[in-house]
Amino acid sequence: MPGFLSGALIWFSLIPLLFAMERVGIWKKALLSFLYFFTHILITFFWVLPTLTENLPFVFGRYPSWLGVVVYLLMGVIELLRSLVLDSFPTLHRVERF
Repeated sequence: MPGFLSGALIWFSLIPLLFAMERVGIWKKALLSFLYFFTHILITFFWVLPTLTENLPFVFGRYPSWLGVVVYLLMGVIELLRSLVLDSFPTLHRVERF
C-alpha cells in the first residue's frame, strides 16, 4: 500500500476548513467536516481506484469498470461511518491495559 505523499499537507489543508467553520451553524460544520474527511479518504486511497477499475475486471471479466468506481466511493462512506461510530463512542474500541 503506497502511503500519502506528505502528512504535512494535511495540516495545511485544515486551515481553510477551520476558517470556513468559524461562523457557521452546527449542521454546516458537520457537513464541512464530512466533506473534508471524505475527500481526505479518497485522496489517501488513490491507489485503490485503478485496482478496482482496471485490474479486477481484467482478472474476473465479469463486471464493468464503472462498478469499481461505485465500490471505491462506498469504501469511503464505510470508512467514514466506521470512524464516526468508533470516535463517537470511545469505549467501543478501548483497549484494556494491564
